[in-house]
Amino acid sequence: MNNASPANGAALPSRRLFLSAGPAAAVFAALGAAAAASPANPDQRIFDLIMEMRAWTKKANSPASDEDTTAFCCDQQAALFHLLLQERPQTMHGVRALLAYLIEEISDYLYDGATISVMLKCVLASPAMIA
Repeated sequence: MNNASPANGAALPSRRLFLSAGPAAAVFAALGAAAAASPANPDQRIFDLIMEMRAWTKKANSPASDEDTTAFCCDQQAALFHLLLQERPQTMHGVRALLAYLIEEISDYLYDGATISVMLKCVLASPAMIA
């Protein structure tokens, strides 16, 4: 079958390719939507929360922060910390990141035994630890 155009010598797409373009476009659109719906890293929320908490801590500790700004930043960090405790790491990479951050937090602040217990239960409830 000759797909060359007499005008410029370039190959033209075949009729079969043209007819399959509709279903193929639908399949690729569905695959794209599925890829967008499932994160590449199942623990991305943990990493995002840790980064955001560090940003609030940095802002609170800034020499330019006044007492109200520092209090607001600490409130934001505390709220994010409670969200972090609700996350269950899905991979060992997430478990390591969460444990490292919790150790960092414990060394920076004096938490009571109940809070430390909740932190460790959060990690132990991880599917990565159960597997």
